Amino acid sequence: MIIRGENIHYGTPRNPCAADRVPGGSSNGSTVVVGAEFVDFSIGTDCLGSTRIPASYCGIFGVRPSHGIISKLGVIPMAQSFDTVGNNLIT
Repeated sequence: MIIRGENIHYGTPRNPCAADRVPGGSSNGSTVVVGAEFVDFSIGTDCLGSTRIPASYCGIFGVRPSHGIISKLGVIPMAQSFDTVGNNLIT
């Protein structure tokens, strides 16, 4: 399930805040590395919460900026009119 962030093909990333819980959302890989403090920030696409949901599950901030703030050049969007490139930040 995408909302839970489970990946049967490659394995589900471990939630850095609660190892017994799912990391949530389809952009959870970039969220997990920020939550684990391997990096200060990351980017991921956000259409229906793909960046914000895992951020809330992993105890960090997920931001969905207005369209065009971060370029989508090189991104294959799920829905062109809804997708934005968001970022995850530690506090």
